[in-house]
Amino acid sequence: MNLDRCPDCGWPHVAPPGAGGGVCPRCGLPLDGDAVTELALIGAELRGLAERQAVLAQRRAVLLAALRGRRVGAAAPNVAVPGPDVEARSAQNLLLTLGGSLLTLAGLVFTLVSWGRFGIGARAAVLAVLTAAVLAAPFPLRRRALGATAETASAVGLALVLLDAYAARAAGLAGLDGVRAYGYWAAVTGLTAAGAAAYARLSRSELLPYAALLLLQLPAPLTAGLAHAHATGLAYALLVSAGADLVVAARLRARAPGPFAVGAAAVGAAAAGLLAGAAAYSFSSYGPALRACVPLLLAAAVGLAAASLRAAGPHVRAATAALAGLALLSAAAVAPHLALPPSWLALAWAGPAALLSAVAFALPPRRGHTPVPLGLSAAGAFVLAAAGVSVLPDLLRALTEPLRGTPDFPGTWHATGTAATVAALLAAVAAGAAARFRTMTLPLSCTAAVAAVAAAVTAPIAAGAPYAAAVAIPTALALAATAALVRTEPPPQPPVAAAPVPPDRQRPGAAPATPPSGEPQLPRTPPPPSPGTDQLPSTPPAPNPDTHQLPPTPPAPNPDIHQLPPAPPVIGPPYPAGPPLPGWGAVQIPRAVARPASPAQVVRGVTLCVLVAAGAVAGGWSLARDAAALVVFGIAAVVAGGMAGARRFALPAGVVAVGALGYEAARAAHAAGMPPHLAAFAVLGVALATVPVAGFAGPGVEYAGYVLGATAVTATAGHPQQLSLALALAGAGAAGTALRPERRRAAAAGATALLSASLWVQLALAGVHAPEPYTAGPSAVLLLLGHLRRRRDPSLDSWPAYGLGLWATLLPSLLAVWAQPHGVRPLLLGAAALAVTLLGARHRLRAPLLTGGLVLLADAAHELAPPVLRSLDHLPHWAPVALAGALLVYVGATYERRLAEARRLRSTFRSLH
Repeated sequence: MNLDRCPDCGWPHVAPPGAGGGVCPRCGLPLDGDAVTELALIGAELRGLAERQAVLAQRRAVLLAALRGRRVGAAAPNVAVPGPDVEARSAQNLLLTLGGSLLTLAGLVFTLVSWGRFGIGARAAVLAVLTAAVLAAPFPLRRRALGATAETASAVGLALVLLDAYAARAAGLAGLDGVRAYGYWAAVTGLTAAGAAAYARLSRSELLPYAALLLLQLPAPLTAGLAHAHATGLAYALLVSAGADLVVAARLRARAPGPFAVGAAAVGAAAAGLLAGAAAYSFSSYGPALRACVPLLLAAAVGLAAASLRAAGPHVRAATAALAGLALLSAAAVAPHLALPPSWLALAWAGPAALLSAVAFALPPRRGHTPVPLGLSAAGAFVLAAAGVSVLPDLLRALTEPLRGTPDFPGTWHATGTAATVAALLAAVAAGAAARFRTMTLPLSCTAAVAAVAAAVTAPIAAGAPYAAAVAIPTALALAATAALVRTEPPPQPPVAAAPVPPDRQRPGAAPATPPSGEPQLPRTPPPPSPGTDQLPSTPPAPNPDTHQLPPTPPAPNPDIHQLPPAPPVIGPPYPAGPPLPGWGAVQIPRAVARPASPAQVVRGVTLCVLVAAGAVAGGWSLARDAAALVVFGIAAVVAGGMAGARRFALPAGVVAVGALGYEAARAAHAAGMPPHLAAFAVLGVALATVPVAGFAGPGVEYAGYVLGATAVTATAGHPQQLSLALALAGAGAAGTALRPERRRAAAAGATALLSASLWVQLALAGVHAPEPYTAGPSAVLLLLGHLRRRRDPSLDSWPAYGLGLWATLLPSLLAVWAQPHGVRPLLLGAAALAVTLLGARHRLRAPLLTGGLVLLADAAHELAPPVLRSLDHLPHWAPVALAGALLVYVGATYERRLAEARRLRSTFRSLH
């Protein structure tokens, strides 16, 4: 159990008990032994009871307010008394802070504005008396346990000391007005910082050590200003302040303000690095630039020294090490920045960043020093990522150049070696990070794989390789990744038939063990039963009244540990507990993302990333030439088809195989000079070829064939003759799919719809304006077959029985009605639709009822649309607005009436006894 404060004086940041003779640094209280452990336990129990007491007190106030509202003659029933939303300590600290700030402001105004009303003696006497009185006030306040008020008095006293210094110089006391401002304030801040530190030890102040540390940052920069130092000199001055902070942090360690001193040293070193870096990169010659690198190296050294101290937390140490790494990289990139040409400037940063990351990964992990290599590697990764972003436009231009279709391609296809080199360095650093940080192995390994592919495919372009070689490299990488993926994937296991469950072991009301006839199901392997349990869950056995259950024996107490008596049980109130602590969801998500991966998962993820990246590049680059596209997509079709046939990644492999074959067919037809509406039949042929193999090749082949067929039919939409033929071929393919028992219903409906659409297109081409003679016969046959099916299977829904037959006649007639605005066909169609609707209502069949009703509505809309539109032309423009307003008022009035009825109903129920 850790003590965050001394149990006697309340001094924070106390070391854990049992650390070997620990004592409080303020009051000297011993903090070892069993008594300290028991004190910590008692403190935790008291804090828990205080929190529980606050919750119960608030609930008591709410309940009392509710009861008081029910008094006779109460003015405002059911009004809860609002509780305080600010803690007492927070309100106290806020008041003291505001009071101290106002006192300091008053002293400042008195010094600057009202100074001229007093002589030199009176001024000195007033300020001296006020400062002495305020600085003496914390001692009696501490004795009376008014610590917060004492802290306020100490802060005000420190502010008065600074005002005394300003007043002394402004009044010319002892000739101080002749001292230069920079030198005077450098001396004042330095002396005040030392005095504040000594005064803090005497008055046991917790605030003044931080103020003294802040004042300690000013003497060195003010001295640099006195000497009129340039940017490099000011950087040296900041480094002096950072070194002083480092000494303070090393001396105080975990005591206040040691951790704050570590942060101050890091900030000072970072500011010095910024100034020195700006000066170094402003020079165009090696001498001044290299001399400006000295404060950069010193800033890196100060940052690393601060990060190695354990006074601060791991996050602060890692951030400090990262800042030190950035300063080190800035110094290392100065010379290459001057030597390299503008097109290679990214390497001036990428090379040192990769080297720093490698050094950070190679550092042995030591206890307590893990934040240092983490921060250095983060700095290297950040700089390397920035270099990658700078070369990203060049990389994207090289990758997308074949897709633009420029006439002089591949003559304009080129890339700089910077992009390939930076990508290779990024891949190496990501691979090293994956080997070092085991919790992020999978995402880092995938990043390394993608960066390595980018480097491998752009390097030949930068070297001036021909187009064929450039396309062959990503193709070879994709093939190698496919082979590795197939080798890592275990071979598919044959399905094991599940043993039938005996009738006496089946659940009551469960489905039968054997599937219905005509609907074969794939066999499934039952999950293995847990040891000691049955195959099926059963009702727990009833307790045996003859067996006496004994309560579990509590653990024996440890005589070496002081046991506290158990707290009395607290009965919870009859309301739900509050929400959980905020932030737990944000903590759990990164843990789930950073879950360690097994070596097999890493290998599989890397091969998948290489396959996807290299395959996408190979496919995109091959689009520029017909021969390359035919070769690359042919290889993809063969490899993916083999994987789908072998049941290795059957779903994605089937989709890729069918898609590649479809594009192969379209590209071959285009190379032969065929127009798109004729080339669509080559694609449709590939889709029809998937029909006989879809049953055993997997759902990927089947669904990809559907998409390919729909695309081919859509491509012929502008040419009715070819559209009719494509619809007929697609209908034939759907009829072949209907031979499979599990696809019989849907495929049969699709085949009928496609063939009917092909027939309608042919009728439209032949100039037939009356489709009923051609559709009535097939519709009658379909309705008869549906009726026979429903007689044989009464549970069959009306949609598969009658839906297709009804739409086969009513839909062409409806289209003909909308195409011909005059004639008797609308009247006849309306009568037929009304008859179908009435028959559906009579026999309570959904398909005739909805189909007839929809067709009747569409026919009525066709007949009533012209007069309605003509009538709307004569309406004034304000009529629609008035109608909308009236509708909104009606809805609002209805809503209000419903609310009033709900309130009356609630009052009625409350009055019941």
